[in-house]
Amino acid sequence: MRISTRLILSLSISIGLIICALTLYTNYFTKEKYEEELIREMELVGMLFASRTQSKQRAIEEMVQNTALTIPLLQEQNKSADSLVRQTVANNRNEIYGMCLAYDPSVKNAAPYYYWDSAGIRFKQLAVPEYSYSDRDWFLSAFRDGKEKWSSFYVDKDGGDVLMSTYSYPYLNKDGSVRFLLTGDLSLNWLTEDLNKLSYADFHQVIYLSEQNTGHVLAKPDHLNFPIEPSKIKYNKKSEDQDKARFNLYDYTYNDEQFYIISIPLEKYNWNVNVVFSYQNVKDKLDRLTTSIAIIAVAGILLTIIAIYLISNTITRPVKILTRKARLIGAGNFDTSIEKVGTSSEISALSAAFSKMQADLKAHINTIKKNEAEKQRIESELKIGRQIQMALLPSPLYSEQRKKNIDISGL
Repeated sequence: MRISTRLILSLSISIGLIICALTLYTNYFTKEKYEEELIREMELVGMLFASRTQSKQRAIEEMVQNTALTIPLLQEQNKSADSLVRQTVANNRNEIYGMCLAYDPSVKNAAPYYYWDSAGIRFKQLAVPEYSYSDRDWFLSAFRDGKEKWSSFYVDKDGGDVLMSTYSYPYLNKDGSVRFLLTGDLSLNWLTEDLNKLSYADFHQVIYLSEQNTGHVLAKPDHLNFPIEPSKIKYNKKSEDQDKARFNLYDYTYNDEQFYIISIPLEKYNWNVNVVFSYQNVKDKLDRLTTSIAIIAVAGILLTIIAIYLISNTITRPVKILTRKARLIGAGNFDTSIEKVGTSSEISALSAAFSKMQADLKAHINTIKKNEAEKQRIESELKIGRQIQMALLPSPLYSEQRKKNIDISGL
């Protein structure tokens, strides 16, 4: 296997494993953070509605208390307290639904009630047999205990005939007995309008109001198109992970669809503000996020492979060229040109070393050839000289004839 292939495979596998590990960790971490942020967002939405609801209630409380403290002053001046109650309702249409001035029936059986409807301000006298205000919960509890109180939500039949909660404020005599009760009503219709403003059907996020003890739904937005059954609401253990949480987290399933419910208690009023969010919406967003991360990871791996391939080519291509040139030189082609290859200093140095080696090798071989030629010339000259020397020496035949005293002559 070529070095470039091994380099690409080893680096690609290593970096791919690192990217996959980071992707899995990021996906898990992002999922956890997203759910935490979602719960936090739901809490903020719920707290916003709770704050608005409490603001409405505090506004009614202050309005009723200030009016109640003014009524005795008017009575001392023999002025009508009823006109003050009516004027207060008329001046605060967006804050209060109605007010009732209910007296101790043993002293004065009277309970004038002013409230709003579509036609404007209406008046009813609640001190009638068919209504019997002294038997109503909003009157009995506050009158008996001599303490201010918010009632549970109820439909005030033969009164305002709407679902509402009543704030009862007792004005006490010096001996501690109740002189009269002044009440202020909060209509659930107004809360429903606020719920519609803060709920988002497109995001499956809705807010509703419920009783703390029973979980009974008191007010809900128009687009909450499935019932909330308290018996099917299950406690979610993630509530325990929330540091100093001001809410409880629940799971709710309806028609196989899962929902988160954040419940924020309004302790003073015995109500819960609940934010419902579809878990499918969370899952869809997480799936889209996971897909995006996977695409980015795959693209990152592909780009890494391409980058490694290009980088490896910048390293191996000059080496391949030098290898081919070395083979040509090894075959005896010493005139092969070795141009500068590569852009890195190391490859350039290697190329220069090869060029110098080629020049040194060529010079060395030329030196060897020159020495060899010189050696052959000297050997040739020595051979010729020897032959001349041998020719000058007497031959062996002449020596034998001298020994026999025979002369050889020629003419």
